[in-house]
Amino acid sequence: MEQTKDHWVRQYKNVTVKMTDGSIMKGKINIRDTGRLSNLFRGIPENFIVVVPEEGPNKVIIINKTYILWVESED
Repeated sequence: MEQTKDHWVRQYKNVTVKMTDGSIMKGKINIRDTGRLSNLFRGIPENFIVVVPEEGPNKVIIINKTYILWVESED
């Protein structure tokens, strides 16, 4: 059996995310091959995004897009 390796496009943007409960987090979001951060929220049907927080590069936070008020790109 031949093994295949998936190739994931990784293009991270540094962001600040404000949630509906008022909490704010800073981290990175992989915008993949969408080209722009806004396309990740408008053009992709998935309800969740993954944020890599500044506090720990070995952690991830999975967020339901419904609970995000705004996302600001740092770069």
